[in-house]
Amino acid sequence: MPPTLAAILGLVTATTGRLGNPVVSAIEDVLALVGTLLALFAPLLVAIFLIVLIVVTFAFWRRLRASGAAGRRDGEFLTSLRFTSWPHLLRVGPRSF
Repeated sequence: MPPTLAAILGLVTATTGRLGNPVVSAIEDVLALVGTLLALFAPLLVAIFLIVLIVVTFAFWRRLRASGAAGRRDGEFLTSLRFTSWPHLLRVGPRSF
């Protein structure tokens, strides 16, 4: 048992007359469960995030190429797109943003 946990359990035992130990144990069990679930699902969530990022990047790149802005020379690219005109590049359906 880590020294910090031993000190906390000793403090709880001394101040509550062992009545607080089940509460501390329950909190410890919940934290262990949350840590285990995070360890199991974090890689899955990262993989899903990366897939979504790749799909959105590909869609944006495809729309950008279709608009003709990607084939322009340096310096003309930024002036060819207004700052407020980029949402139409991500349009998926018949409606725009």
